[in-house]
Amino acid sequence: MTTRSSTTVRAGVPLLWILGACNGEAVVARDAGAALRDTFAEVIAPRDAGPDAPPEAPLTAPVGYRPCRDRVRDPEGGFCESTDLWHMRAEFSPEKSGAVTVADFDVDGFPEVMVTVQDGNPPTLLTARVGFWENVAAAWGLAAYHSPFAVAVADLDGDGDPDMVLGLENGSSKILRNTGTRFEEVMTVGQPGQIAAVWLVWDIDQDGLLDLVAGVERQDGDCPNPFGIPGCPGFVAAWRQSAPWDFRPMPVTAPRRRVQGMRMHDWTGDGRDELLVTNDIGTYDGGSLLLRVESTPEGFALRDATAGSGFDHELYGMGMGLLDIDEDGRNEVVLTNIGHNVVLTGRQGLSADVNLLLARDCYGMVIPGEMPTFRFFDEENPRERAWGRFQDLYFDQRSARFPTTKWAPVVFDYDADGHEDMYVPAGSVHTGPVFPEPDVQASVLMRGTGVRMVDVTDGLALRERMNARGAAAADFDLDGDLDLAVFHTGDGTQASRLRVLRNDVAGGHLLAVVARGRGAARDGVGAQVEVRIGARTMHRRIDGNLSLYGTVPHEVYVGLGAATMADEVVVRFPSGRTARRERVPFGRVVVEE
Repeated sequence: MTTRSSTTVRAGVPLLWILGACNGEAVVARDAGAALRDTFAEVIAPRDAGPDAPPEAPLTAPVGYRPCRDRVRDPEGGFCESTDLWHMRAEFSPEKSGAVTVADFDVDGFPEVMVTVQDGNPPTLLTARVGFWENVAAAWGLAAYHSPFAVAVADLDGDGDPDMVLGLENGSSKILRNTGTRFEEVMTVGQPGQIAAVWLVWDIDQDGLLDLVAGVERQDGDCPNPFGIPGCPGFVAAWRQSAPWDFRPMPVTAPRRRVQGMRMHDWTGDGRDELLVTNDIGTYDGGSLLLRVESTPEGFALRDATAGSGFDHELYGMGMGLLDIDEDGRNEVVLTNIGHNVVLTGRQGLSADVNLLLARDCYGMVIPGEMPTFRFFDEENPRERAWGRFQDLYFDQRSARFPTTKWAPVVFDYDADGHEDMYVPAGSVHTGPVFPEPDVQASVLMRGTGVRMVDVTDGLALRERMNARGAAAADFDLDGDLDLAVFHTGDGTQASRLRVLRNDVAGGHLLAVVARGRGAARDGVGAQVEVRIGARTMHRRIDGNLSLYGTVPHEVYVGLGAATMADEVVVRFPSGRTARRERVPFGRVVVEE
């Protein structure tokens, strides 16, 4: 699990050390003759130093999720399991992983929950009825699609309801149109034997029509590897929607990878989005990728621009999350991994911008009696190969839950305080001696403070040792806070199942912002949202799809804390148009382009 950066280093010598106190002053020492050319720096700090660090200990037996006792808010607070109370129980074959997709397919104001599992069966689509939830997959025309693997949801034709791309385990993917009461197949993309692990929906050429990008995890072939993963490395593929429901392949020039995650983001700060791609076994097949979007007469092309970007980290990349941890208006990227997670922050001209790394109380990594140390990753240092020896900037992770195998994080504001939080599912890949990980693991909820991320799993009754990969956050009961739906992978003694966790945290007021674009771009994918309360401004972005194991609606939720009204909501659409609303009360607001 070595991590590699494109920065030049001498054996055993880091390129850059930054030492200093938390007042923003810094002393910079460089390896003479080495050029600082990373735009992304991995900044890490020891996880077990200092007298406050708890002793290392193995995980104890789980206490299990606390069941919800009734339909009103639990005075104990935290989260409680409402699966049975809401009649959302759905069980699946043991040892099968599942994804959780949340969308309001029937546009009635209540989100549906779709669970897709590679167990030979069609999806399970749960919709809310009076007092219970019902599986309506067959009525919606989904019974014929067995072993779905990857899902993307978006309003592809601009008619006001979400459509779907459904990747199947045999390699073909179906584009399905939502008629309002069922799905109808429009076309097939992809080839049998090419397993798409993740789909991303985005208006790449900004023509008002949503395009598609597929991350193919693997394809048929004989490519042996030490982990026993079948097939050969996959690739990135793209389709442009040149007219409604007319998707045509676009060129992609990039190395082959076993793609596990993709996100669009302006990573270089030049005002244009790049495509970030994570690789399943980067230490063997090659590191993560950064692809640049180029305009062509036919539409667009994706070209490899990884070299020199600092993004080519050789991880066991299981997922990717974007969130503004330090609230400077620019997202950090969390790459989840087998072992330690990696937090990357883009810093153009880092040598002249080192104070940003030391601002805000050193991001919470203050070690009593010691000077905080920030540095680039030095791959020649053998200590950094030790499991759990180092954790990353922003993460206060000293619990024995780490190392584990973490999957795509769910970014949401569970307590509506305006700071983004993150639920990180953890679940074993059962590789035996290859990775010394626990067979059964515990997921983690990290609370954002605007300075760092703090582990609050136990205090919110979210601790249970049961492998999980897929999760999504949504307001399932429409009570004004975000709940969690988690797919837990069973073993030989218990079935895999959906677990729904009701949010009873005593928090602030939540504002849901829906951006409605013009024409076919009604989803507002890629829109920048700013919510201002007094002197504080919170930045969010309406994203495309999230990952192989989780998908949520195209809208953002912003916590207002104790305030009941936002002074101003600004939405900057991809077209360049800007819409403003003033004095917006908490609840839900739709902003038209």
